[in-house]
Formats: sequence, structure tokens, C-alpha cells
Amino acid sequence: MAYVYIHKRNDTNKIFYVGKGNKRRAWSKTGRNNGWFKLIKKLEYEEIGYTIEIIERNLSEEQALLKEKQLIKRHNPECNLSKDTYPTWKQCSYCNKSIAMWRSWCMEDHQASSQCVNKLSSLFFDS
Repeated sequence: MAYVYIHKRNDTNKIFYVGKGNKRRAWSKTGRNNGWFKLIKKLEYEEIGYTIEIIERNLSEEQALLKEKQLIKRHNPECNLSKDTYPTWKQCSYCNKSIAMWRSWCMEDHQASSQCVNKLSSLFFDS
């Protein structure tokens, strides 16, 4: 099960990052973008720090991605990448699950068919 989390500055309580993950992702400092690293370095240098909050738990991958998108749209956090980086949804031809596709690779490491792309993409992008 997935969850949605935020990172916010301790001095202003402003949300600077919205993410989704599972296990320890919210607390991990690996696999972050350069803007996130620069801000964290500044917050740590100035002894401001940041807070991690889990917004919603026990979500499917699809629910978590949709909730993440809604929160990014609402808060416009400075360290999230361009709004154009959302995944495209496809139907996996191997396991028949709805999967998120980042560019050309599958998060489940399966090949995906294009049958459900329009239906699932419009569901994700139009909400």
C-alpha cells in the first residue's frame, strides 16, 4: 500500500515538496531532485530543518498518484518537478494491472499495451 506525504519548512510551515511512496520513502534522502537537495542543504545549514507529514495512508498506487497530483496543484511546492512529469497510465499486458509509465519504462518492469492509455491518461490528467 502507498501513502502521500509532504515536506514543509519549520520556519514558515510552507510545503516545499509533495510525494507518494511506501515503506521509508518519505524519510529517504536518496533519489531526490537537485532543487530538493539545495533547499535541504540550506535548511540544515541555517538550522531551520523541515517536517515530514504523512497526509494519507493505505492507498493504491493509482490513488496515491492522484492525491499527489491534487496536492501539487493546490500547493505548488517549489521542489516538485514540472507538472508535466506525471506518469501516463497503461494496462500491463503481462499482469493486467493498471501501471504508471514514466517515459518508456514500466514501474512494474513489464511491457505495457496501449489499449488503456487514453482512458487511464484522461482519468489522471483531467481530474
